[in-house]
Amino acid sequence: MLRHGARGHCAVPEVNPWVLLLNPVAGTPQGTLAPTALRGLLKGLGLRQVTTAPPTGDAVFCGVIDGRTFGGHLSDMIKTGFGVHRRALMLSGDSFAEIASGWPWPGVPNNPGAGHIWFLDHPSRASSANLRAAAAPGDHLALTPQALYHHAPAGLAHSPHTARIERLLGVPVHRRDLGGIAGLTALLARLRDD
Repeated sequence: MLRHGARGHCAVPEVNPWVLLLNPVAGTPQGTLAPTALRGLLKGLGLRQVTTAPPTGDAVFCGVIDGRTFGGHLSDMIKTGFGVHRRALMLSGDSFAEIASGWPWPGVPNNPGAGHIWFLDHPSRASSANLRAAAAPGDHLALTPQALYHHAPAGLAHSPHTARIERLLGVPVHRRDLGGIAGLTALLARLRDD
């Protein structure tokens, strides 16, 4: 089980830390965006302590933004400036930590790659029964308004079940394994007063 709670901090109390999740265009070279390019773009917008997380290109930073609209504007800027379509989801540091710490199966999995959290852009109306029916045998699922928690002991790589679950959710999602989530949590904890 991951440990969460240290969310980092920024010098000005009303400036919260943020987590940016970016979805690639799977299987195409156009899905890539150099981390240095993303950091330059974010810093050019006045954001501070910008750090990117390989291999997804997600980012953690401090700054004054409107989290409800910033992701869409950033996606447009990336497409215009770099010719790459990357759908973005913005989460406050507190929201990210709350979702990450909501993993419902303590002690599971031992392999972080077998645990995944599907961050939802907005709540899904998917039926829990339909999601369970679409999952691979042995998988465990738990749906909340903010996320779908997914323990897949056999892994998700190249699984046809992944696409079925995403279609059933019916909302834009950003799936991350627990190893990647632990990395973003560590980056949040390293934010400092500046």
